[in-house]
Amino acid sequence: MNEPKLDQIEIKLLHALQDNCRRGLNEIANSIGSSASSLWRRLKSLEENGVVERYSVMINHRKMGIKESAYVHVRLEKHSEDNIASFTKIVMENEHILECNYTTGEYDFVLKVIAVDMRQFHRFLRDAPIQP
Repeated sequence: MNEPKLDQIEIKLLHALQDNCRRGLNEIANSIGSSASSLWRRLKSLEENGVVERYSVMINHRKMGIKESAYVHVRLEKHSEDNIASFTKIVMENEHILECNYTTGEYDFVLKVIAVDMRQFHRFLRDAPIQP
C-alpha cells in the first residue's frame, strides 16, 4: 500500500487535531491559514486513507484519584500461540493495564500499569494471573 504524501497544511492540521480534536475546523483553518472547506476535504481524505483512524479523549488519571503508574516487565515461559493468546486476554481485561508493548532483551513485554496507590499496585502484582 502506498503511504500518502502529506503536505504542510495536512501536517499542521494533524498537529492541531492531536493537540485538541474538539476544535472546530474554522478555528483550525484560521490558525494555519487555510479555508475550513479545504481542511474538511483534506480531513476526509486523511480519514479515508487511514491516516486518521479515530478521535479520542485523553484522561487525566490524577484528577480521577489514580496517583501511581509503573512499568512492569513480563517474561513468558512459553511462547506458544495459546499462551500468547491467554496473556493477551488477561492484559485486555485488566483495568489497571493501560499499555502492553513488545520489548527486546531479557523480557518479552513491558506493561504500563496504573493504581490509586502503592497498596493497590502491590495487590495488582500479587494477584495478577501473570507473574512479572
